[in-house]
Order: sequence, then structure tokens, then C-alpha cells
Amino acid sequence: MKVKMVEDPLMSDLMHTLAHVKEMMNQRFMCDTKDFKLNRQSAELLYLIDHTSKSQKEIAEILCIREATLSVRIKRLEKIGYLRKEADEKDRRRYRLFLTDKARDELDEGIQKVNEFYDVLTKGLTQEDIESLLRVYKKVEKNLEEMEGS
Repeated sequence: MKVKMVEDPLMSDLMHTLAHVKEMMNQRFMCDTKDFKLNRQSAELLYLIDHTSKSQKEIAEILCIREATLSVRIKRLEKIGYLRKEADEKDRRRYRLFLTDKARDELDEGIQKVNEFYDVLTKGLTQEDIESLLRVYKKVEKNLEEMEGS
């Protein structure tokens, strides 16, 4: 049963549908990735380390976390054998991070599962449908960001 807290039936249906889709996506994604050993945050971090040459500061900004939090995540991933550090040959005060084979295998499997999830999620949608949906969501996102600033 839908709880109608908004008088406009169209708006009520929209809000219910958005919440329901988000919940269903989260549940399905959790089910599909239950055997995946990395959480989303660790997988994103490993992906950034592997696919970019960003500094720790830049990675922290991309992930919207503090550098101290990023350092803790890096140390944890290093401790469980997913990352290794090497001193930068050009600047010994810095170090470079590399994924281990274990991390690369796990990340590749995770990326495959995410892509399979997105294929199912967008089944029956055209490229135009996806672009239209994205445009609408971007407008809603902008509206919400403007609310934060006021």
C-alpha cells in the first residue's frame, strides 16, 4: 500500500516510484554482489588507483572523503593484500600504489557483475530513453543542490 503524503497524485506516484526503484536496485545489487569480497567504496578506490594517475588528495576529492579517511582505507587494502606501495623513483618522499593480482582479479570480477547488473537494469531502454532519464535526474539533482545552498 502506498502512503500518500503529497496531495498531487502524480507527484505522489513519482516519489513512491523513485524510492521503490532505489530500494529494488540496492537489494538486487546486494544480492548480485554478495560473494564479492570488496565493498563498493574499496572497489571504487582500487579502480581509481588502477585507472588514473590521481594524487591521494585528488582521489579523496573524487570520493568525497577526507584524506585521513582515504589513508585508512589504503592501509586496510594494503594489509589484506590488495595494494602494494613502492617509493616513487623521482621523489622518495612520495610513494606509488599498485594493485596486486588478487585485487585485480577481484576488481575485474566486480566490474563484470556491475556491467551485467546495468545490462539488466536498462533492458528494453533505448539510448534515447537513457539520455532522457539522465537529463531529468540531472535537473532534479540541480534543484536539490540549489536547496542545499539556500
